[in-house]
Amino acid sequence: MKRFKFGFLAGLFIFLGFSCQKNELISGIDENLAGQEMIDEVVAAELDMMTDEAIDLQLVTLKSAVLSLSFLTESCPVKTYDRNANPKVLTLDFGTGCKGRDGKTRSGKIIIKATSFEDMMSTREKTFENFVVEGRKIEGKIIKKVTLNRDEHSRIAEITEDITFTSADGKAVTRKGTLTREMQYGVAASPADNRTLTWGEVKTTRADGTVVTKTIPESTPLVFRATCRQIVRGKATLTIGADKTMTIDYGNGECDNVATVTKGTEVKTIKLR
Repeated sequence: MKRFKFGFLAGLFIFLGFSCQKNELISGIDENLAGQEMIDEVVAAELDMMTDEAIDLQLVTLKSAVLSLSFLTESCPVKTYDRNANPKVLTLDFGTGCKGRDGKTRSGKIIIKATSFEDMMSTREKTFENFVVEGRKIEGKIIKKVTLNRDEHSRIAEITEDITFTSADGKAVTRKGTLTREMQYGVAASPADNRTLTWGEVKTTRADGTVVTKTIPESTPLVFRATCRQIVRGKATLTIGADKTMTIDYGNGECDNVATVTKGTEVKTIKLR
């Protein structure tokens, strides 16, 4: 009888211990998920700024101006502008692989179409052909419509994203978002000052089936800086599944690649690789 009681109590202890650990994992901060969401957001903002720079470069004719404006694209990739096509087509061709100023290796093509690139208010469609960034393939479509061109130093656009990221091991992540993005240009001689402010909602389905809804308030937009290619300010709330939430705070504007993640009373600092 004593052996039975001991076995029962031991089993109960193990069960309760396992349940406690499992609940802690469920209720705790998922650093991996938060980190993946941070990386996805950087990639999306970087793509937008890079393609906007490539478009702007096609609209200037002075060689000195082109050199001063080129910060993200420089000589890599090869840019081809088909003015005779309808709609017009701008292709960024990274070939079989080229390394940019940020040290990232990209290959394949980004294809941008618009009825007129000279008309800033026209709708632009961005697609990809075997486009890979650091072993991560990007597919799908991004639609961008500039809704307000305040002056030469600020534009606001509505963006619809429907893209898929596939890692080298074949794991796919889908990202669908409806966003507003403001492009703030630095002085002409220093495009490294350029930055974007992004707010809206993104729904991501991760490789394991987890659905994450990201809400970015207009009052705390995500600020992406060209000079360090990082999101340096802003807050986003992640809703995982039906009711679990985390908040990501990107800091005070420093290029430190660090964010603070909060879930309930738990707080962790995450530094991206």
